[in-house]
Amino acid sequence: MVDNLLAAAHRWQSEGWALVDGLVPGRDVDAVAGDLDHLFAADTFADYNRCAGIGDGSPEGRQFRSTQFNGMRGLPQPGCPVLNDLVVYPRLIEFVRLALDDDDLRIYQAAVWGKWAGEVNYEQPLHQDGNHSLLPPRMEPGFWHLESFLYLSDVDKDCAPPRLVPRSRSAVAYEDLYEREVVATGRRGSLLAYRSDVWHRGTDFNRSDASRFVLVVAFRPAQADWFGYDAFPRLGGDATFRSFAVGKSPEELALFGVPRPGHAYWNEATVGAMAAQFPGLDVSPWRAALDGTPPAG
Repeated sequence: MVDNLLAAAHRWQSEGWALVDGLVPGRDVDAVAGDLDHLFAADTFADYNRCAGIGDGSPEGRQFRSTQFNGMRGLPQPGCPVLNDLVVYPRLIEFVRLALDDDDLRIYQAAVWGKWAGEVNYEQPLHQDGNHSLLPPRMEPGFWHLESFLYLSDVDKDCAPPRLVPRSRSAVAYEDLYEREVVATGRRGSLLAYRSDVWHRGTDFNRSDASRFVLVVAFRPAQADWFGYDAFPRLGGDATFRSFAVGKSPEELALFGVPRPGHAYWNEATVGAMAAQFPGLDVSPWRAALDGTPPAG
């Protein structure tokens, strides 16, 4: 595991994945416990991945099964303000900027994923993610993207840890890749960052009383429009997203595609309409940029 952000970013760039130990302090992770209880105590499953029709088939062996994803919920979620805010956690954004070597980022996926022992066999085959991009991968600055799991609970060897094959060990036949896997165990608050061209898979639990929770967040450079998963613009009239936006800075909202102050989109009318659409949002940075004066504070 790597706890230095720059070293972890370089590892992600070269090996295709990195595990950043303790990226988020334990106290900040523990603070989401109430939100997780609220979320998973409710019957809110809405087939986030649209996979209900796949069917589970045999419970044996490594397979993709629709119910492996039953514990996935898209963010932001109502009544979960602490959990929602983790997607823009400053240290997470700092690491991604280093890894992607880019200051203008977009979040294109945000979800939380719960797994429970005995619910389903979570064992998957090794795979590369082809469902995040319309184009074949070009893993270079400006053209790559980053997927990540922020561990919200301790993930030991019995708690369904992900397995990955570092790029330096992957130049073998597919059937030999399993012998070269690395087990990505980590304490809560650790971040597993990986690339879609890295062979990886989910695994099952080895303890009957175990569970596992992760925050799923994926990032791309602003200009790399070919990456996508969640369509955040559909939430423009959503009360939960409006609540999430209040208190966020222009830089944080830019992660979801909101133009920064000074962009040609903004004028007196659009800034006023933004204030009306997002009650409580401080629009002074956008308003100040119209006349070139810095906002108060």
